[in-house]
Amino acid sequence: MVKISAEIKGIDALMRKANMMAVSASSGLERALNRSAQQVVNDAKRKAPVDSGLLRASLHITPAQKIGDDIVAKAGTNLEYAPYVEFGTGFRGSVSNENPRVKSFAPNWSGQFAQPFLWPALYQNQEKIQQNITCLLY
Repeated sequence: MVKISAEIKGIDALMRKANMMAVSASSGLERALNRSAQQVVNDAKRKAPVDSGLLRASLHITPAQKIGDDIVAKAGTNLEYAPYVEFGTGFRGSVSNENPRVKSFAPNWSGQFAQPFLWPALYQNQEKIQQNITCLLY
């Protein structure tokens, strides 16, 4: 009968290095997502309509953070009226969007045209976002 045995030396060091690589990749992804979110905000600020300037000034990012298995960065605003600007309020009480969570009309309001600024900024930056993330792989 043939007997084979093997000894692996340095497995602890290898595991530490693998963990460090995972942390490094995670922080690299966070940087890429933060950079991407900032690009979206910068373009949204250029596209946002200006009345008082409050909407543009309120656009910001929420830095990337790990949520479950995902790493998420957010671009947006916390102004209550921002969705009405982005999606409109409808004409003479008619609905101007399909999102039931966004109030889109009022019977006594003549309505406001949608003036999208955030969605177009995200759409315009799709390729840049992909490039920011892809650069991590090479």
